[in-house]
Amino acid sequence: MEPKNLPPLEMDTTGFETKLSTSQRQRFAEERPAFVRLVRQVIQELDLQDHIDHLTVLLPSHDRGRAELFRRKDNPWPSKRLHLEIYADRYMDEQLLRHEFGHEADRRNPDMHYDPAIERRWGDRPVFNLAANISLDARLDERGLGREFRKAEFVQVMGMYLLDVFRRAWESPPRTWPEIEELARELAELRGED
Repeated sequence: MEPKNLPPLEMDTTGFETKLSTSQRQRFAEERPAFVRLVRQVIQELDLQDHIDHLTVLLPSHDRGRAELFRRKDNPWPSKRLHLEIYADRYMDEQLLRHEFGHEADRRNPDMHYDPAIERRWGDRPVFNLAANISLDARLDERGLGREFRKAEFVQVMGMYLLDVFRRAWESPPRTWPEIEELARELAELRGED
């Protein structure tokens, strides 16, 4: 059942649907109402209902290759027009949706001290994405809403010999954007990056 009294949310799934195979498209057509309800449920759970009014759903682009919630350059922060890139076989994955929308909740939460300059400064560098993902997933896990599956990403970016750094960050995750940046700096230094 869809929550009541929610602000309107325009959702465009055309770009997602047109890239699906015929069988995937048929399945999505059947599951689209449940998908829309699930997205709205996650948005409400994260108190984002007043912060997103248009959502375009797409398959991950080749240059990103991962699920991601983002703004296009023509709709910069704090635009309420967002784009969700999600895998064809995981659009009903509540934890994945919670993770992607969780990044937006972190931007909107005043206690997180979001500064768009931090994201601009780091761009798409793997160490910053890793730090933000560890922070978010560890905090979701603390609330019983997530699970630890960042270790493989950590090993891919940082190597196996630094798992003690991962454990420390997971057990005491960054809780503000400046702390996320601090962890990203530590990871960059450990990798020998500038």
